[in-house]
Amino acid sequence: MIKFRTLSFMLALAICIHAFIPCAAATVNSTQTATQQEITDAILALQEEYPDGMIWTNQSPSPGYLWVFPGSLWNMSGCAAFAALIQDSAIGSYKELPPSWQRINADCRYGGISECTVPYSWDNLWPGDIIRFEGHSVIVVEKREDCVTVAEGNYTGTVKWGRKLTKTGIENSAKYVLTRFSKAEPLMPYTDLPKPGHWSYAAVTEAILNDIAEPISATLFGPNEKCTRSDVIAFLWAASGRPEPELNELRFTDVPEEATYRTSVLWAVEQGITSGTSAKTFSPDALCTRAQALTFLWRAAGDPPARTEKYVFDDVAVNKYYYSSVLWALENGITSGTSATTFSPDRSITRAEALTFLYRIKGF
Repeated sequence: MIKFRTLSFMLALAICIHAFIPCAAATVNSTQTATQQEITDAILALQEEYPDGMIWTNQSPSPGYLWVFPGSLWNMSGCAAFAALIQDSAIGSYKELPPSWQRINADCRYGGISECTVPYSWDNLWPGDIIRFEGHSVIVVEKREDCVTVAEGNYTGTVKWGRKLTKTGIENSAKYVLTRFSKAEPLMPYTDLPKPGHWSYAAVTEAILNDIAEPISATLFGPNEKCTRSDVIAFLWAASGRPEPELNELRFTDVPEEATYRTSVLWAVEQGITSGTSAKTFSPDALCTRAQALTFLWRAAGDPPARTEKYVFDDVAVNKYYYSSVLWALENGITSGTSATTFSPDRSITRAEALTFLYRIKGF
């Protein structure tokens, strides 16, 4: 049973039986990672504490298990409580992280979320995820090529380990998949993400996991898309914790009251990160250059001085406004330029480049 604020949902014993049919167990999916294996091992280590056959009904535990999300509480019992308890025990309670939702059907209002930004896909399913069926919840213990093994409470009134759910059965029968822990890989099924080992992989991955940058569509993140000036300021503001500025008026006439980026621009002006492109304009929709982006980040870091005055790049002159920021960035491993001798200061910056600069400075 789950009680979500004022909503109550009875978790009956009825299970989608056709999801639980034999699957090939010999081959582990090639996408299995060490991180997933660590989660599997942590969950399996709990079998001694919650052994097969242990009494676990819809009234277990008593009192119910309180699952804490930012801004809401779930009071759980029965199979849902067992799944949440195992997840927290194995992975830890990440109360400060926003919950990440995945879904199969179109309804995401069950959890109080009006819109799901993370559609469910088999590739995104991990050990530790909770699969919710009509009337029953289970936790994924191990993912294989075409099935998962699960652990569950209130399986005919007891704890049960090791049942297998096929990929087809899950995709046809599950209502949604729920996780509340931060994963080491992107949750969203974008087709244009950088591969592991790419210079932008860590930055783009962390930007997705920490909600630093919005995707450009349901299936594309847009790492190679060019950034506007408002994009870069919004990324910086989000990575800084989305602080609420005291400033509430702007002299810029091109930043509308209803603009989604207005708060970030207010903050940036207040912090001395930008003074605009003129006395009355910020030029939010203008493409941001690499020099402008790095200068924003340098100012946000407090205008730190470079340790030495030295050669930077052939295309970064000493009398340029961005000379100090580029020199500082070079010394601190934030940039290595676009070649051994060039920084390309006037080239429009891509989303991947901006997020990588930001990640190397702030770490998200």
